[in-house]
Amino acid sequence: MAAIASGGSHLHPPLVQPIIFCGPGSNLYPLCSSTVAADATQDPHRSDLVDLPKAMLPVFNRPMIAYALQQLLSAGLRHAVVFAPSEHHSVIAAALKSLILIPPTLVQSGKKLSSAAAAAAAAAVEEASKYPNVSVSVGLNSASTAPAASDPYLSGNSFAVSSTQNETVMRVDLLPLGPDDLVSPKSSSRVSSSASKYKKFGTAGLVSWLHSIGRLDKDPLVLPVDLITQSISLTDIINSHVSSAPDSPALTCLMYERGAGEGTGKEREKDGPPKLFSAYERPSSQTSSSSISGNTDHCTTHQLLLLQDSDDVSDIDSSDLHLRMSLLWSHPHVRVSTALLDSHVYLFSLQQLLSLLTSEAGSKMKSLREEVVPFMVKCSWMVGLREKAGWNQHAAKDTSLSDHLSSWNAGSAKENDASNLRSSTFVDPELLQAGSSFRPALDNLNNRTSPPFTPDRSQLVSPAAKLDEQTRAANVREQARASAKKAASQARVNALIFRLTADRKHPVDPSTSIEEIREREEDARREPFIARANTVPTYLECNRYLLRSLATGSTGQSSTSASHAATAASLPASTLSHPLPNQSLPPPATPAQAATDSGSAQDTAKTSSPAQWIDSKSQISSDSLVETFTRVSERTTIKRSVVGRACAIGKNVKLTGVIVMDGVKIGDNAKLENCILAAGSIVEEKCNLKDCDVAASVKVPAGTNSKGEKFDE
Repeated sequence: MAAIASGGSHLHPPLVQPIIFCGPGSNLYPLCSSTVAADATQDPHRSDLVDLPKAMLPVFNRPMIAYALQQLLSAGLRHAVVFAPSEHHSVIAAALKSLILIPPTLVQSGKKLSSAAAAAAAAAVEEASKYPNVSVSVGLNSASTAPAASDPYLSGNSFAVSSTQNETVMRVDLLPLGPDDLVSPKSSSRVSSSASKYKKFGTAGLVSWLHSIGRLDKDPLVLPVDLITQSISLTDIINSHVSSAPDSPALTCLMYERGAGEGTGKEREKDGPPKLFSAYERPSSQTSSSSISGNTDHCTTHQLLLLQDSDDVSDIDSSDLHLRMSLLWSHPHVRVSTALLDSHVYLFSLQQLLSLLTSEAGSKMKSLREEVVPFMVKCSWMVGLREKAGWNQHAAKDTSLSDHLSSWNAGSAKENDASNLRSSTFVDPELLQAGSSFRPALDNLNNRTSPPFTPDRSQLVSPAAKLDEQTRAANVREQARASAKKAASQARVNALIFRLTADRKHPVDPSTSIEEIREREEDARREPFIARANTVPTYLECNRYLLRSLATGSTGQSSTSASHAATAASLPASTLSHPLPNQSLPPPATPAQAATDSGSAQDTAKTSSPAQWIDSKSQISSDSLVETFTRVSERTTIKRSVVGRACAIGKNVKLTGVIVMDGVKIGDNAKLENCILAAGSIVEEKCNLKDCDVAASVKVPAGTNSKGEKFDE
């Protein structure tokens, strides 16, 4: 286990600070609208309607937030700050403490070593997957205990360890949405929703607040909770950001080609992500970062020049997209696209971000995506916009040296007036001495946005002691333009663009080994996929993609086998580029078969084996997943579907491309196609549904025949 704890943790721990924002899920209606949650301490029959946290929405029967944490762990990052509404902290913390994240080093090493080493690595991964290994601290004043000093990375940090059976591989700080986010009493109304809390403080305000309380001292890596991908690693983004040091960009973001959610039906596609207008510089450099995915053929790095929503374009009188001539003059090779989407993965330069948020214009910005990022993109090419907004990179530096320097400039000006033949570039020898207080300021002149010397003092003064006024004005304009261009170049925004089709125009590096070429070809055969599960069609497609990816690993069984329920523990993580997270949950208090069996404890114990929950006459395809404690009756057919825990599926039921969450009951002779059933919902017998979404705890009456409908009550 020591190898697991040390592997991958030293890739980028001192460089970035991951921040995950758990959004409200307003675009996933009706999946996150409401759910019935019974309090175990009260009467189990009493329940309250509460919003389902978007982070807890299951993707392939795992909480959505598990994939974001696994992405961080695969990139060598073992600490994350998670922002969520305070009323969701108890639910999210309980789910985080049950997560089992897979250390990536052993899985990857097993692919490159011998068969014996691969078997040992697989055994180590299986041993690491038995117990939860995520530690959680809730709130700002949570009680924390120091972990054992045997872990070199976690020693020196203090937090509450939630797992005692296994070593902790990920530390999570669960914070509220600002200092005013307090848990509201149950008697209060649901007016103060999580969406309104985000609008009140904003993601930009949360980052500033995090820095003000001393929790942010590295470059922030902002990550959405809903990003699902097996084709790219966060290491690619980090390497792309730091590869241009010391002239690192102010922001590095990830954009991807649209593709997920198409083919889910015309009605569903209307709820897909809106179009995004983006413009980037055409010349690109192939990413040289070494990632575990190895899909460098799909990734290119460009300078981002425009990022604008389609709704903003339609608000203008004309529906045309307007581009400034200054943009075309400064970047003549521009490519405009509507096929790219923003992944909401941002790696900011902390100094640049804080200087912007403390400026006059930045203090009014609340949203990183809607305000901060587009403004940074404009500042990278619009000359003078940065100075107009008061965004000064060196504003935080010590002002004492600048005061001394300005006083010296005034004294030097008097000397020039007295002696017209002396050049303004003359420096008093005492200023160059090592002990002089002006020496640090003189050494720092090259880093200033504008030099301290004025244009007229940078030239030899004529004997007449008078400069031409037109020449003086031209020099001032030229110096101001040069200073503005330099300031704009410091606000450069790079975009790592991932495309679904590989670009193979570049030749293979001669130094590449045969093993690397074979691994590259093997990765090319995998289906490239990246999407945000923030809309209903993309959420459905993310589940289908994971089913397709694991279907080649024989996750399901033959339809004639008695044990053809693919469980989460039997999924081979080695078939994916990134390990698949897992979850350790206790048996449900009221299993699904309790409603159909006699109800005796003896019968429940006899059917505790997962194979005995499924009738031998039912058929489950190899690209389907059925969790434990789910009853599947005879003559039931399940194809390309994901079924959660503690579900009860009746006789002669046909499920095709259906997402069934935990605790769902489906009556006899029901036929469902491309549907999503939220937790606790009930579909009675003889229902025929296609492209329908059923909210949590909603009952669909018997004999319902519907297409493209959302059942929310």
